[in-house]
Amino acid sequence: DPTYLDDLADKVKAAGVTAVSGSVVGDESYLDDDRYLDDWSSGIRGTEGGPLGALMVNDGVVVGNPIKPDNPAVAAAAEFTRLLEARGIAVGGEPKEAKGTPAGATIAEIRSSSLDKIVAEMLTNSDNNTAEILVRHLGLAKSLRPTTAAGLAVISQALNTWGIDGVVVKDGSGLSRGNRITCAALVELLEREPVGGQLKSGLAVAARTGTLRDVFDGTPVAGKLLGKTGTLLNVKALAGVLPVDSKDEVLFALLLNGAGWADQGNYRPLWEQLSTALATYPKAPTRSQVAVLGAG
Repeated sequence: DPTYLDDLADKVKAAGVTAVSGSVVGDESYLDDDRYLDDWSSGIRGTEGGPLGALMVNDGVVVGNPIKPDNPAVAAAAEFTRLLEARGIAVGGEPKEAKGTPAGATIAEIRSSSLDKIVAEMLTNSDNNTAEILVRHLGLAKSLRPTTAAGLAVISQALNTWGIDGVVVKDGSGLSRGNRITCAALVELLEREPVGGQLKSGLAVAARTGTLRDVFDGTPVAGKLLGKTGTLLNVKALAGVLPVDSKDEVLFALLLNGAGWADQGNYRPLWEQLSTALATYPKAPTRSQVAVLGAG
């Protein structure tokens, strides 16, 4: 979520606060507090995803601490404590986590970014933690259960309603090796949105942004192709769209599975071939170019 805690610290300072007698307390009670999904491997826990919680700052990283704290709410409280002290506001206690109470006055507040901006950041940078937290928000919004299981049920129901088959969803980020999806399903999902829609606009731009910022540079699709990457051990994925003009686009999906496919030396040449094929794909004829021949 591209929301900046520095802004909140500035507002606290502007409100005239000079000292906090107790601790900065982080409240993560809004969502489920399961830190990791059960089938995530130890190699990705804390690095690629998690520990998860409703209150997360900088993916749970604390400046000056090489290891993430187990509780992201405590990490958030520690970071806010640091920001306050950097502005000359003394904090008396150690950062901690607890459920908040409605008592007391509001000193300062900041609002989250809009959902479209949050989703765009998630897609552009392949933000695993944001994806997992959004799944829990889906569960809360649709069934009042802020859990991963409830959110995944919402996703599965939507896929079923849309008639999209070939998908098994085990998490929001794709880190679980139990996830299953086909190229056809990915393209069907992209087809559901109009040309230039918000979801597509949030994808990384070839040779420009996010996980594609150093890919396709110097090719005909640089600055044009929009895509989402995916990476696991021996797995590499790319799906997205190449706009042809303001009213047309080419959708694509490429899934590579097997030993070595996550290595750049193996998948990059295939991606380059894909970009060439997409860039040279013939445009469909215009309406004026299509004529109905009369009988006889």
